[in-house]
Amino acid sequence: MRFYSTSQRYVCALIAVVAGSALTSSVSAQAGLQGTWSAERQGTRVALTLFGEGFGIWGRTFDLNALDGPAKTAARPDESTRDTVRLTRQAGDFVLEGTLHQGRSTGQYRFVANQEFAAMLRSATRGADRPLSSERLMAIAFFSDLTLAQAREIAAQELPQHTLPAVVEMIVHNATAEYVREIRALGYERVTPEEIVRLRMHGVTPASIRSLHEREQRNVSLNAVLAVMSRERDTRAETKQKHTRGKE
Repeated sequence: MRFYSTSQRYVCALIAVVAGSALTSSVSAQAGLQGTWSAERQGTRVALTLFGEGFGIWGRTFDLNALDGPAKTAARPDESTRDTVRLTRQAGDFVLEGTLHQGRSTGQYRFVANQEFAAMLRSATRGADRPLSSERLMAIAFFSDLTLAQAREIAAQELPQHTLPAVVEMIVHNATAEYVREIRALGYERVTPEEIVRLRMHGVTPASIRSLHEREQRNVSLNAVLAVMSRERDTRAETKQKHTRGKE
């Protein structure tokens, strides 16, 4: 089985669930909050996979410190232990019950949503007029490291269209409030959450934008910034590929 970190594929899945489109109405709330799980220890990290009705397979790698239970210890090769592991997040807790053997675990899980967190998160963003289901909280808890403090800090930037899905997507792409402030200070006062995410996805830093402004001797649009950064990235990739072929 292949395990995934928080890749673009799973980021898209998270945003879809938060936006309310990933889980169908035919799936009951209870079905979406329980299922089976498997995990494999990889040094100081653990690759966790959830299987559930309505979403299929979710996978992500977590630091062992995020777990509370026997998965943090190394059992002897000939030993099996059965116990409960908890993955505690602000959006809710994953309770993982199962068997640990030779660094691998399997079992049943259930998700206990934190509805108080949901209410506070809606009030911190432009989402107070829409419900935040337990299924959506489960997706937020699994795929992102979103905290209420982070949501409030980004919401305080008063970006255009800073809806709940937009805030979560920014957090997933490590777009902090400080990053937003630096981009705005470079002349992009009306930058949107979508643009911030695109900048982060392309690895654009405030320093790289300043360098581009100096080369062009003027401020350029964010679309132009992204186009230039994309070309430079492609050029570096081609150069590296040619260098690799030259060594063969």
